[in-house]
Amino acid sequence: MTRVRLDANFRTVKVVVGQAVRLGASLSRQMGAGEVVTIGVGDVQTISQSLTVVGPGVGAVVAYLVIAVMLVSISPAIAVVVLLGIPVIVLLVGPLLGRLQGSETEYRERQGVLTARIGDLAGGLRVLGGLGGKGLVADAFRRDSQRCASRATAWAR
Repeated sequence: MTRVRLDANFRTVKVVVGQAVRLGASLSRQMGAGEVVTIGVGDVQTISQSLTVVGPGVGAVVAYLVIAVMLVSISPAIAVVVLLGIPVIVLLVGPLLGRLQGSETEYRERQGVLTARIGDLAGGLRVLGGLGGKGLVADAFRRDSQRCASRATAWAR
């Protein structure tokens, strides 16, 4: 599974970088540098992790079917409870996953803003220091970072 994940990671990075090269200068007009970095790190990781989950997911479905056959032969009453209980749980959890994905999108956008701000800091730290604006940018970054962290903590609950 590690090999599958790393291969998917490499291939996705290759596609993202290739697309960024094709877009060239027009990319900066379409999205900020922070969003590009966030895609390059966060989304690539998500894609590779999802491929890692596919194998065990297929295995879980096969195991579910094998257990179902065994339960029906042992006790039909228990088989009905188990075979109906799992789909009911999936139906109950499904809508919650939609909310989680919406929150994750918002979090990713905030991460993009923070990443762009880090790039600005790295690029203009000497100029900001000379002009006295270093503290203002640091305060803004700290405020946005705390907002992002507090939102992540709220999602974890």
